[in-house]
Amino acid sequence: MDLCALILAAGKGTRMKSQRPKVLHEILGQPMLAYILDAVKSLNPCQVVVVVGHKASEVEKAFADQSLTFVHQSEQLGTGHAVQIALDSLEADRVLITCGDTPLLSANTLGLLFEEHLRSRASLSFLTAELADPTGYGRIIRDATGGPQTIVEEKDASTLEKKVKEVNAGVYIADRDFLRKALESLRPENAQGEYYLTDIVAWAASNGFPMATVQLRDPDEMLGVNDRRQLAHVENILLQRLRERLMKEGVTLKMPETIYLEPSVAIEDDVTIWPGAVLRGQTVIHRGAEIGPGAILIDALVPEGTRVCPGAILIGPDSSLC
Repeated sequence: MDLCALILAAGKGTRMKSQRPKVLHEILGQPMLAYILDAVKSLNPCQVVVVVGHKASEVEKAFADQSLTFVHQSEQLGTGHAVQIALDSLEADRVLITCGDTPLLSANTLGLLFEEHLRSRASLSFLTAELADPTGYGRIIRDATGGPQTIVEEKDASTLEKKVKEVNAGVYIADRDFLRKALESLRPENAQGEYYLTDIVAWAASNGFPMATVQLRDPDEMLGVNDRRQLAHVENILLQRLRERLMKEGVTLKMPETIYLEPSVAIEDDVTIWPGAVLRGQTVIHRGAEIGPGAILIDALVPEGTRVCPGAILIGPDSSLC
């Protein structure tokens, strides 16, 4: 497939108030960036490029086992600048661009965007969302025919523009030749003094390049993580999805909202898990087992039909069950 993926992950994440790079903060036992990588890899791109900056070596080390190309953005001058410095490293004629701090973005949505990009023969395609409260997001301004005309960031928007409910979700697919020309037009003439990637939309409109948009069915997919509160909110959404999937697959969860578990945990049908249990790592629980209230299992192995006592702590596959 003639597509490469570019993930913007250079930000310091000041509001996280942490020494750790933002994209390495864990959600259900996995670094935030891992969720984006899984989503983009579903499109089978020929190359995945990650723009890194703050503590770049830590990000590179965390994903050293994956076939990724890292590009360094030593000075953070905006999203447009991040794409500019990565452009010469891209090997495909089409480029998917997304951020490393939106872990709810799904493979299905990326697939729909790519299909629309190909179907419409667009030079630029991007995701949008309709929000009841669009505060903080760039507004999609359309022309009289309904075509995208520009994206106006919150700090640059007029009172009238701020009333627009359709917002930019920050995910793009662009033809590389178009992208190179559009990036050359960027100027830091805005309230932030940065090179906005969003400005390529206005340039495309004014120069007659065809564009396409796809509106998110679930606006949660565009949720970014900028502080600990948002990190907890996103993790809770993913955890609830995981609990619901397990119950559909035949696992009984007693007071499911109290149970913590990670996607890496394998649980067979007819398992019962009581309130307050914590299941982490490579834990495997076989059919018919029962996990008692408050039990903590990390990389544990629970044989078929066995019972883990309340409050038990099992670390490793050879741990005693009680």
